[in-house]
Amino acid sequence: MRHDIRQLQDTLLASQFACVPSGQRRTTDDFDPAVKDAHPARCDDNYRCDEVCSNGNDQAEWKHAVRRVQQQLKRQDGSRISGTESSTWTVEPPGLYLVPVSDEWRPKFKRTVNSPVTTDADTPAVIEPFLPARIWGTTETESPAKQSYIRRLRPTDHLLFYADGDFFAAGQVGHIFESPEVGNWLWNHTESRHVFTVTRYQDWAPSIDDVWDRLDYGKRKVVNGFMRVDDDLVADLRQHFGSLDAALFDVEPVSLASRLESPKRVTTEYDRIQRDTTQVNELKERYQDRCQVCNARLEQGNGDGYSEVHHIKPLGRPHEGPDAPSNMLVLCPNHHADFDNGMLRVDPDNHSIEHLYDDSVDGRRLDRRPDHEIRADLLEYHNTHLYQGSSDH
Repeated sequence: MRHDIRQLQDTLLASQFACVPSGQRRTTDDFDPAVKDAHPARCDDNYRCDEVCSNGNDQAEWKHAVRRVQQQLKRQDGSRISGTESSTWTVEPPGLYLVPVSDEWRPKFKRTVNSPVTTDADTPAVIEPFLPARIWGTTETESPAKQSYIRRLRPTDHLLFYADGDFFAAGQVGHIFESPEVGNWLWNHTESRHVFTVTRYQDWAPSIDDVWDRLDYGKRKVVNGFMRVDDDLVADLRQHFGSLDAALFDVEPVSLASRLESPKRVTTEYDRIQRDTTQVNELKERYQDRCQVCNARLEQGNGDGYSEVHHIKPLGRPHEGPDAPSNMLVLCPNHHADFDNGMLRVDPDNHSIEHLYDDSVDGRRLDRRPDHEIRADLLEYHNTHLYQGSSDH
């Protein structure tokens, strides 16, 4: 394979087609023009597929490379894109991660994120083709919540970096690597093996007050660890602001120092789905933050439980589900993601669970407290419209 085609394949695989906007996309109409605009030097229309393959078609070989990467990502868990038999591809919208940077790691952040990393004699081969680049990462953990967040990290996800009680920088995920070798090379820390490049970096970020207000967070304003913001909350922001960029950054940049010197506040108004956080918190307390699917209870490090509330019939368009306990489930992050991705269904009558890949919960019954009514018609809506398995039961 010619070197430029190999480079194109490696780049598209590592970036998961970051150049292609989210939504429903067709290959020839959306993928090919976006790839060529982003990588013109590697898209040689004169290098034909039939020159390379004995059964090749009369088309540019770089387009063949695009198809190969699409098929590879289709088979990859947690990929940004998924395909259908009708050649329509779903490109997932970006998520939002809150990334704390400790005092100990601030000098390292300065060295590898504030300033792009370049190659040297010891550069690991896995990352060398993507340099120069700004690079950050996170460590493996025993926490199921963090493991879920790491697994769901994808190119184009937004990053807000946090230290000393506020956000101080922002960017997006570029390429993702799992490599202790890179962690050791950059920070002398092999445990930091979940590594990602940072694109669209900026050394300012919205204040934690603004972010907490937009997300309608009722808890104290602190980021305890590497975390992914609930996808439903991010979807609300995207729906009402047009994009996550607009929701977070359509304000004049203000440095942290200026904020501290002149703590002025500007009142803004915007439409969004108004979630009833009181009902959400009461339901979490009722289940003591235990997942209704697997009964796991996660902790935040201070003894407080951690759980997420899922709306069975989503609130936003086109679903327009009710914001009521009868449409809510208390879940751990893993099974919240599985509900969002249509990996499980709950029988509306007996609350038995069917899971497409997790045998440990397949066949269990959903935990339901006597004072928590769950509407059967909302479960049926999920099973009919969102569940990815067979509807024949």
